[in-house]
Amino acid sequence: MQSREFPLEVRQELAYALRRMEYGIDTDANVRKVWRLCVNYRMDADFLLSFIKAATLSPSKVLDTLSKDRAVASDDKRIAVISCVNDDRKYEECLLYLNRCTLPEGMELEFIPIYHAKSMTGGYQEGMNSSSAKYKMYIHQDLCLVEKDAIQVMLRIFQGHPEIGMIGFAGCGELPKTGIWYDTRNTYGVAAQATMPEALRPLVFRETKGEFQFVESIDGIFMMTQYDLAWREDVFQGWHFYDASQSMEFRKAGYRIVVPRNESVWCIHDSASRYDVDDHEHWRRLFVDTYRELL
Repeated sequence: MQSREFPLEVRQELAYALRRMEYGIDTDANVRKVWRLCVNYRMDADFLLSFIKAATLSPSKVLDTLSKDRAVASDDKRIAVISCVNDDRKYEECLLYLNRCTLPEGMELEFIPIYHAKSMTGGYQEGMNSSSAKYKMYIHQDLCLVEKDAIQVMLRIFQGHPEIGMIGFAGCGELPKTGIWYDTRNTYGVAAQATMPEALRPLVFRETKGEFQFVESIDGIFMMTQYDLAWREDVFQGWHFYDASQSMEFRKAGYRIVVPRNESVWCIHDSASRYDVDDHEHWRRLFVDTYRELL
């Protein structure tokens, strides 16, 4: 397997992690990062060995560190909760509900607020890079997770289905050619929306009869992953279609995406959903052009 088969940003992150190990900087975290990159991008042993020899000055030292510390590679007892934040009051409410959620024994939440993000993809990439947690939740600052057992249910889905890379609270079975997930009746979800303080309503979706429903794209109010894939901050440099883009990236990598069974509302999105129509259309057209072959 040749280096050119992997994106430049992935090779750069791998090189950084290896060199930090070489010089003793945050060794455990970077060992986890190396093994996570290998798993997520299906890097084989021959590729990793040749890359280490080419990217470091002391390959034997790096290899020795990797072999000794293989046990720390999977930090599966933490869930990173990543949010782009510009409203501390709403974020405080979001955390209140997250902190009341039930978790499996030994599992903990790691809160990572990203302030002054230049884009949603940029903020989420920053958050992803800063944590070695196996599981990551990308959640809007104005989302309240009202179902206390939701995290446990999603962890069971991940652990029982390694082919599932991402879970969302709302999505579509087949993404329309417009690129807008809700431009179809084939939608599933477990969400409600408060467009005003006194106007709360459950969103209307199709019934999910099994444990979960496979979908092609999910809404960005909540996205939980068990694998790390780079966010397309090179393309989507605003606040729209980052969620649809990440859905496409997971599909391209061979992972499945699901929405859990919708017997009850799991979350309340406290947002009026107002946006600049022209700006939204700009990013929609870019999304369609970028992923035309998947639509």
